[in-house]
Amino acid sequence: MAEAPTQEAPFGIRFDFNQGARIRLPERSDDEWLIRLKDLDTGNVLFESRTQGGANSWSLRATAAPRAKR
Repeated sequence: MAEAPTQEAPFGIRFDFNQGARIRLPERSDDEWLIRLKDLDTGNVLFESRTQGGANSWSLRATAAPRAKR
């Protein structure tokens, strides 16, 4: 696995989904970044944080539980 997120996005954002969702943001001295990971099907917010960026990176792992029998 790569040390840094492998995908490039606008504004110097890097991300990937290796070992969860990894996000790295450039440093901002004038404002904060708002990171929000959301399930597009349900609208549920899975993760939310504010940061000025820099060397920060986040990891989010999803686990699945078996569905109950009906």
